Amino acid sequence: MFRKRRKRSDGDARRRDAGTEAMLAAVEEMLTGRLVLGQSWRERDAWTCVNALGHADWDTLRAFAAEGPRRPAQPWDTVLAFLAAELLSTAKEPSRLEQVQRRELIPLELELLAGDVPATVSPARLAEVVQARLAHTRGSHPGGGGPPAPG
Repeated sequence: MFRKRRKRSDGDARRRDAGTEAMLAAVEEMLTGRLVLGQSWRERDAWTCVNALGHADWDTLRAFAAEGPRRPAQPWDTVLAFLAAELLSTAKEPSRLEQVQRRELIPLELELLAGDVPATVSPARLAEVVQARLAHTRGSHPGGGGPPAPG
């Protein structure tokens, strides 16, 4: 009924530990909004962009915004830089950043994961969606200025 367990060698334990360490590093990158920078994440897409915006701290977002498009310009890098600057402008200060992230960006990230927002959304369309959510936040805070005027 029960099979005898195979005795593990030290090599098995090292491989498992290396695999576990790699997984933990990827999880940490995801939870800090730095997955987009990691070597293990080769493709940019809507989710990686929103993950970065929704979990990165103030200084990381400033670095994303300052980086601007790389040469040759990649659409996801360009939209990440633009949206990071928009997010910083909306939050206005580090103490409000987490509130904006929790209110607007983490729900959007979950919608992407659930398929409520198509994962194949283009960088331009993602910029529109995120800007609309940030405009909603700006409009709901006193002195926030509200959404931009049409034009």
